[in-house]
Amino acid sequence: MNTTKALLTAIGICVALSLQGRAAAPSGVSSARKLSDDFAKVAEKMRACVVSVTTEVVVRHPFFGTAGRPVPRGTGSGVLVGNGYVLTNNHVIEDADRIQVELADGRQAAAKLIGADPRSEVAVIQVTGVSGLPAAELGDSDQVRVGDWVLAIGSPFRLEQTVTAGIISAKGRADLGVTQYEDFLQTDAAINPGNSGGPLVDLDGKVIGINTFILSESGGSQGLGFAIPINMARNIMQSLIKEGKVVRGYLGVQFESSPSGNGVRVVSVEPNSPAGRAGLQAGDVITAFNSKPAQRVESLRSLIKTTPVGEDIELTIIRKGQEHRLKAAIAAEPPAIAMMEALGISVDDSRGGHGVVVTGVEPTGNAAKAGLRRNDLIVGLDNQEVTNANDFVSRITRLRREEVGLQIVRGRRLYEVTVSLK
Repeated sequence: MNTTKALLTAIGICVALSLQGRAAAPSGVSSARKLSDDFAKVAEKMRACVVSVTTEVVVRHPFFGTAGRPVPRGTGSGVLVGNGYVLTNNHVIEDADRIQVELADGRQAAAKLIGADPRSEVAVIQVTGVSGLPAAELGDSDQVRVGDWVLAIGSPFRLEQTVTAGIISAKGRADLGVTQYEDFLQTDAAINPGNSGGPLVDLDGKVIGINTFILSESGGSQGLGFAIPINMARNIMQSLIKEGKVVRGYLGVQFESSPSGNGVRVVSVEPNSPAGRAGLQAGDVITAFNSKPAQRVESLRSLIKTTPVGEDIELTIIRKGQEHRLKAAIAAEPPAIAMMEALGISVDDSRGGHGVVVTGVEPTGNAAKAGLRRNDLIVGLDNQEVTNANDFVSRITRLRREEVGLQIVRGRRLYEVTVSLK
């Protein structure tokens, strides 16, 4: 009898659990359908704002310089942001002679380059000959959380209007060697060749990033995609539209990684700089920039350089064990610093009193692309002798062209290199 009762009780429990599972199923299905509906609404909302970008180069005769036929160069994506402006990546349109976009309805239109910034990978083009174009709504990438759902939209492998879903995997990714100024959002939403320049969108249909590159051993998506935060991209875009170039922010402080690993340590402060006027001192440790954690030299530098000129910022610092908050106004980067940033090198007087020695090379800078290395000795600028660091910086700052020829000594050999100043 006891065995029978126990068996009946067990059967009853199993039936009850089964009924509970059946009752819970509709709720789970409902949640899935709600998320699916959210995805579909965002995709529909963004459809008209996402464009495919194709570029061409005009091949010229190697001897006579005459123009030949246009040759396709590459493809990518972009997002309409108002007045026909399209936000995209620099590498999508770099060196292009002709730029064309395909709208969501299949129409083709020419586009002109408004400005590009290789050091952040942001570029702006403008669609011509078409009016009444929509504009995507830009969000606030500072408010994005790790784990938030996002959609990536673009034209991977020329498959227009492709939508993929994932989450924000990490924020503040830097020191990846892709650009000089890095503060990437990382996502596992599938991003492939052709997605570059397309939007990363939250579930409110707001653009929170511009898809830029992937880490992959196969060349295809392996769940490691990276996007420029829209707050950074927006600031650079506005500068490109207004000035035709990027006017970078300047604080006037040199810093290094903090030995404690918490924040960055101030090495020196320019006396009449925004940092100097704010009261920043050597030895201070900066832990936050506008309440955003400043854990790495690269990410803090990117925040400073991409903050609009004139904007007030707040630095959280540790001084002698005490936390303080300092206010400063971002200034425009001085021409000499801007030029050296464009070159991507630092120099100092040589011990031999002849030329200047390269003390540092930015891995993604123009000097590195031209082949300069640390400890190279620069002895000439456009075949004119270089005497010291001040002479070099002063002369190169006055240049008003797109490239410069440098004569360098490496080992016992003399080399000539051409470095872009763009």
